Amino acid sequence: MTVMIAHINSAKKINDTSVHSSFLEDYLTYIHQHESKQTLSESDLLQIRMLLSIGGSVQPYPSISWGGAESGLYSNLENFLKKRSKSLVQKQTSNYDIIIAEVIDQDLIDCLNPGGIVRVPLDVKVTHPDLEQDFEYFGYGFYRKKISSSDFQGLIHVIIPVHNRCQLTCKCLDLLYKQTIFHSLNIIVVDDGSTDHLDKAIADHYPECTLLTGDGSLWWGGAINKGLDFIRETINSEDFFLFMNNDVFLEPNTLEQILLQALKDRGTCWAPMSISGTEAIASGELGHTLYRFEQAESLFRKEGRTITVETLFGRCTLFSSEILSSVPRIDTDLFPQYWGDSDFSLRIKNQGYALKVTAKIYFSVEHTEETTGSHHVFFDHKQSLSSVWDYLTNIKSLGAIAPAWHFHKRHNPKHKYSYVLKSALKAISNLKLL
Repeated sequence: MTVMIAHINSAKKINDTSVHSSFLEDYLTYIHQHESKQTLSESDLLQIRMLLSIGGSVQPYPSISWGGAESGLYSNLENFLKKRSKSLVQKQTSNYDIIIAEVIDQDLIDCLNPGGIVRVPLDVKVTHPDLEQDFEYFGYGFYRKKISSSDFQGLIHVIIPVHNRCQLTCKCLDLLYKQTIFHSLNIIVVDDGSTDHLDKAIADHYPECTLLTGDGSLWWGGAINKGLDFIRETINSEDFFLFMNNDVFLEPNTLEQILLQALKDRGTCWAPMSISGTEAIASGELGHTLYRFEQAESLFRKEGRTITVETLFGRCTLFSSEILSSVPRIDTDLFPQYWGDSDFSLRIKNQGYALKVTAKIYFSVEHTEETTGSHHVFFDHKQSLSSVWDYLTNIKSLGAIAPAWHFHKRHNPKHKYSYVLKSALKAISNLKLL
């Protein structure tokens, strides 16, 4: 497989543009007057696809630096990017982002997320019927239509359940405030008994947010339900609601891109693909496919960047408002913490809705033991008897037997015994012998 490279003939010729560097210099040869080809290894291509999958739909805005530095998407790829720079030129209009890029291979272009692609010869002034005026491009232009008020006049009600970790919540909110469709967001933070002065931080720095409070007994499911109860009386038919965790860091156009998908198909629940560093973090369940970036990216490429999944998680998932009439709440009697999001999405699926994950946009997750739970590192080393017991019984553990039993009894009854037994035996086998 090869990558086609086209020279951008002097960015200075394009008026009022921003030129951004750090883009694959080691792999792109500077060509002055013509195109060339360069063969890359599969591992190189995989990393480039990943960068383009993210970067292609994350145009630099004045408020952030190129590469999503504030959200950390590229922080763990710094060594890969450090000396790999060529010009990436952007021009913004009121309704479009215009990008000039040097990577032209169609397979890589497919990883981008434009509303359409304009292929432009070198040094040619182009007129496109969808553009407000003529622009001079040098290289290949990509444009993406933004959502206008005529496209969407409703709201996205964002429900964020939190307990402590005020700094993490503030970082999450900072990036929500930078969303290109921030004017369409109704942000509800549900604070379940935090003790780190989150209420003051919200009042001082995020006055547009609504803060609901609990006493520490809500857990994830109860906090989500409190948010759902709050929006239920005012949510309109054209609105959407979004479950979002506070360890999720969005790029400026993440929600706009998900909304673009949802407006085309309100009968589908949507989640973007997520990553932590260079690792894939599943946004939905499809066997183990979405837990490895290589496998996930291969599947997304085959399926047009969007796949149907068995369940969706509550990390960052968008639902249409009409769902609440048939599936109004998280079942906190059985799933106060884990499994509640998967159960919620499966009950929605049973009502005829589709569940999909799209890799047309990615977001970053702080996936650590502190943010995710002790189960995140449980199998990294042998555990004491008390740790194994805690893993199998603690409400904060994804490995807890009780909610897993209830979930499989409801949605996978033929295998409920085998699943629970297998999970318990796997945990017990990790017991550290004296």
